[in-house]
Amino acid sequence: MFQHLTETFKDYKAKYIKDDLTAGISVASISLPQAMAFSLIVGINPIFGVYTHIVATICASFLSISNYIIIGPTNLIAVAIASNLKLISPENYLQSVFMLTLMVGVIQLILGFLRVGNLVNYISHGVVIGLTTGVAFVIAAGQIGNILGVSPENEYNALTTIYSTFKNIDQTNLYSLILGLVTIVIIIILNNLKINIPSYLVAIIIGIASVNLFNLENQLEIIGEFSATFPRPHMIKFNLITMQKLLSSVFSIAILSFIQILSIIKVMEEKSDDSIDVNREFVNLGIINLLVSFFRGFVVTGSFSKSFANYESGAYSRLSGFFSGLSALIIVLVFSSIIKTLPIATLAAIILVVAYNLIDFPEISTCFKTTNFDGAVFLATFLMTIISPRLDYAVYFGVIVSIIFVLKRSSNINSDYLTYNSKDDSFVKKQSGELNKEDYIIINLSGIMHFNVSDNLKEEFDKSEIEKDKYVIRMRDVEYIDITVIKELERFIDKVKGRGGEVYLSGVSEENYERIKVYGITKKIDEDHIFRAGEEIFSSTKDAIDEIDKFE
Repeated sequence: MFQHLTETFKDYKAKYIKDDLTAGISVASISLPQAMAFSLIVGINPIFGVYTHIVATICASFLSISNYIIIGPTNLIAVAIASNLKLISPENYLQSVFMLTLMVGVIQLILGFLRVGNLVNYISHGVVIGLTTGVAFVIAAGQIGNILGVSPENEYNALTTIYSTFKNIDQTNLYSLILGLVTIVIIIILNNLKINIPSYLVAIIIGIASVNLFNLENQLEIIGEFSATFPRPHMIKFNLITMQKLLSSVFSIAILSFIQILSIIKVMEEKSDDSIDVNREFVNLGIINLLVSFFRGFVVTGSFSKSFANYESGAYSRLSGFFSGLSALIIVLVFSSIIKTLPIATLAAIILVVAYNLIDFPEISTCFKTTNFDGAVFLATFLMTIISPRLDYAVYFGVIVSIIFVLKRSSNINSDYLTYNSKDDSFVKKQSGELNKEDYIIINLSGIMHFNVSDNLKEEFDKSEIEKDKYVIRMRDVEYIDITVIKELERFIDKVKGRGGEVYLSGVSEENYERIKVYGITKKIDEDHIFRAGEEIFSSTKDAIDEIDKFE
């Protein structure tokens, strides 16, 4: 498990410590405010977000493969947790968060060992963008009330939350609103200045200073209890009934986690020389979530903003993650008495900025510019995300849409009509309308011939009918053929032979020959009409044509 760690540090030099330490502190300055803010989304005390960040980053520095990816709390996962635990009673809520994290870790381990991580690649891009944009909307909807100092009465979904919040806008806390708006303005200004100052950390310092200088503890909501200690192991209180209720949520959050870290892996591979085994990284992520759950943390995954900051800060190795966790621990231990006066409105404002940054307007535009299908998938997933009472409904909806999309896209049969020119010994593609001029038809099939192409294959066979009814079906480029397609081929052979025609097969590999033999095709076609794939391309097809010419 630690072989990759040994390989990384065998050439490690003392001068790299400065780079990793600088990057670690930079990441900690971003991560601490976000970790506390994401705890607010989950609905638990911000100290648990801090514990989550500390344990996750330190564990990832030993387990992760990438030198740059930072594992920790993220806004997308925080929303998923809160959405899926809505019906859990308050007295069981915190333990359910830990139990959910443990279960997600187990599922990730299983899926990683089964090497199904690459299946996430088949989830449509429109689904991912729609889901991410919808989550940004959900996050914003949940934090408007915290900035206004208003508690919404109805939080069935994002739309009802917004309606319920603004219905009680007359109860707005002006101190909370002003501090929230000031926080947003400060972050925007600092980010636009493009100077190396951690805007979120500055915003938190200003928020805490405002409360203490103007004695606002009783005028607006603050964090309050924040007794920071070293993260210690904590036994989860297992409840089989609760675990059963969480099972659906566990799979959806595991999928979301995979989607998020996979997108980060792709980006970081382009920016750096990291070469990452996706399934191995998923196994490591499962182990990290297991460990986090026993240190009172919630589900973690790869964070794009923190990973990018780590890379841009000049990190040399994954030791930067270790320094990030260690820096965060020192900060909260030293300043815990001050952090407890942090205004909730400040955290809510930070979350709103993070939510806005989640929205990728160019990618949304691309979804509508490429195909109508991508645009429709984006809209459907986005709407499902904001109207669903639980995020896992939107996740499963997106997965189903992606499966339909893949099946639809792969149902188009890869086939061409060819004709042989004996003068220059070449094969030329033909259109179906030109087939009546030929003495025989060569149908070139390629790709993976699964059940979902059978209808299109039947259409291709039907429109290739001519009076002489002599066919050469070239199968050299067929990687796989299943029983449904074989049955369709069998029906076509019966139809042609019923009209007195003949069917020849060329380029048949050993594997495909065994498959068609098992399902009885060799009983329908004489062995001398089946030509095995040769070393030279088209050699077996030429042999089939020579066989036809013998009877002309």
